[in-house]
Amino acid sequence: MRDQSTFAWKSGYGFLRTPQIRARRFFTLEGRVSGLGYMVDSEGLEVAAPVVVADHASAGRGGDAMLGARFVLLDFDPQPGYWESADGIALVHEAANYARQGATQFSLELPFSTLLPGETLRVIVHLHARRESGDVKLELLSGTTVLETGRAAEGQAAEFHQALAPGFYTVRGLYEDGGQPREASQNGFWVEDEKLLKSGPVLGVKGDFLTRDGQPFFPVGTNYFTTEENGWDFAGPRNAWVWERDFAEMARHGVTFVRTGVWMPVLRFLDPSTGAAPERFLRNLEAFLLSARRHNIIVNFTFYAFHPRPGQSPEGQLPLPGQPPAPTPTPGPGRGGRGAAQPLPPAANPYIDPAAIRAEQNYILSVVNRFKDAPFLCYDLINEPSFSNPGRPWRGNTPNRDPAENAAWHKWLSEKYASLADLAAAWSVTPEQLGSFDTAPLPADADLAFTRYRNARAVRAIDYNLFAQEMFTQWVRAMVTAIHGTGSRQLVNVGQDEGGVTDRVLNQFYGAGGVSFTTNHSYWRDDALLWDSVVAKRPGMPNIVGETGYQPVWALDGAWRYDEVTGYGLQERKWALGFAAANSGALQWDWAREVDFGMKRSDGSAKIWQTMMRDMGQFAEKLAPWASEAVPPQVAIMLPQSLQLSVRNSTALEAQQKCVRALYHYARAEAYAVGEYQVELLGNPKLIVLPSPFGLTPGAWEAIRGKVEAGATLLVSGPFDDDPHFHPTGRVKGITESRIIQ
Repeated sequence: MRDQSTFAWKSGYGFLRTPQIRARRFFTLEGRVSGLGYMVDSEGLEVAAPVVVADHASAGRGGDAMLGARFVLLDFDPQPGYWESADGIALVHEAANYARQGATQFSLELPFSTLLPGETLRVIVHLHARRESGDVKLELLSGTTVLETGRAAEGQAAEFHQALAPGFYTVRGLYEDGGQPREASQNGFWVEDEKLLKSGPVLGVKGDFLTRDGQPFFPVGTNYFTTEENGWDFAGPRNAWVWERDFAEMARHGVTFVRTGVWMPVLRFLDPSTGAAPERFLRNLEAFLLSARRHNIIVNFTFYAFHPRPGQSPEGQLPLPGQPPAPTPTPGPGRGGRGAAQPLPPAANPYIDPAAIRAEQNYILSVVNRFKDAPFLCYDLINEPSFSNPGRPWRGNTPNRDPAENAAWHKWLSEKYASLADLAAAWSVTPEQLGSFDTAPLPADADLAFTRYRNARAVRAIDYNLFAQEMFTQWVRAMVTAIHGTGSRQLVNVGQDEGGVTDRVLNQFYGAGGVSFTTNHSYWRDDALLWDSVVAKRPGMPNIVGETGYQPVWALDGAWRYDEVTGYGLQERKWALGFAAANSGALQWDWAREVDFGMKRSDGSAKIWQTMMRDMGQFAEKLAPWASEAVPPQVAIMLPQSLQLSVRNSTALEAQQKCVRALYHYARAEAYAVGEYQVELLGNPKLIVLPSPFGLTPGAWEAIRGKVEAGATLLVSGPFDDDPHFHPTGRVKGITESRIIQ
């Protein structure tokens, strides 16, 4: 804590008497608490909350014994004699008076965070207090200038009719009881500013890096929705005053790029008649974008999280607009003769079913058509996708087993294999056992996981995982094509996590689907963070660390292993490695009040990471002009994807990680990664390292041989004689006069 920090009540609470606080140290409380007073440093940053409030406005686990109670906590260790001083006595007096009012909830709701020119401003007052005898004074402000005033009681709406020019405005509310101010609340809104929305930096791509107005650009930033507790989307009541305040603070601390969007399994807020985002959603998002633009911050909007599910009824996927709902399953026999519903069929496949894809595009295009001319906006199709069963996220690729997937699977097999006999040979069965391509079953979940014995069907995992890569890439291409079909020239990406470098839909594959850049979320592989960055990047395409932070870890005695202090070094390392191996920057998860991941503490004060982000932003700004072109290293790592997409995935990942460690940590070399199935991107390295592939496709092997015959050196660190289904090829015997080192 800097000595020049001073105490101030939170915004709007200047009616409280302001003493000075003299403390030896300040503490941090985590939980459902809010800061009432903060220590503010010379740069205006709220660095600690010595006065915090916890309101019991609803019954908790212990019942309603504490319902309506309010706790005000003085969370610091004062200097000797402070409590006997005039400042100490004044602080206790103000805290006690505030506490005895009891739990109070006070907020101002605006139907829209963006108003059209000439539209009437409507403000709804929400107040729940022990005594609701007072009323609320309302003020409409432009900057610090009060334009109009009004009054309203709880549940009432006040209207302001003054004509307003395009720009940002604040609504300030003060709850008064008996003539005494008790609580304060602020909200904000924009009057539509089309000129501002269509201006700003143009986000682009040049080779391996992102650009901003044509100049090299390294994003440093965060994921962000709000620092209030009101949801990860834009559908309900939102507070643009908070967005404006937070974006201003971000800009002062090096943030140039913010990722936001919709984080929910099912988008129930969509208009049931059109499948589009409703007007409130779009107006709220417009205010968010305008505030970001005002502070020169680029925005990445994410449409879906985990699976693209624009809507779902109890019976499965919602129908397209104009279609009848799916029929309710008929009851069948059940225990005791009561009858039970028959098992529901799988919901429509979110990546393959044509009707589902059209519904997904309805929603996406409702957003894109509204904001396609905002040059500082780009789109993230989906956060951390898994293919294709929505009931099994983050567990590798697993089938949904719906009719569309079955049909696509059969078609894919018939196109991949020249004959049924070839497929049978790959799977070590007879053609008679398969019957036909159209009867070849999707693998069971057990067939996609390693077991020591008694599952000969595990060899089929490579085919399903390759099928998953291709189907997901087709889905990505369909979404990108639809977006660009509107006339939008905005960039599009997929917000993949470490599933993109391990066992789900991989960056190296879906990067061919028309995306502008790829991402990785470096959360779990704390001992392989450099490998994370190396293998996430597809040659010739930018990659950013789109989310990062430490994952919560407990010591064996239940104590936290990481907090904002003990996790500081790991956090810094993860941010820094967003620039490693020609990667293009890093985004923290997230700018929120949260104990583990949040940039803010639960009480709203800033964690010590905020100054680190400012320093990282300054570093990126100075570094960017030098990133005109990526010079490829002379070493290429060929990723053995056939092994990686088999049930021996862990073996492949271990080999890759050891390869990166050996090259970077011991040989002091650097490398770029190329996938076995993207061998056309290999380039002309002097050294090709092939880490323990076991099996390779004939095409990849012949491409490698061609490079070796042209003068490259191949270093293989393990077996490589098999094909992708672990059948011997005899290729080792075929090596006679070559510069291959085994």
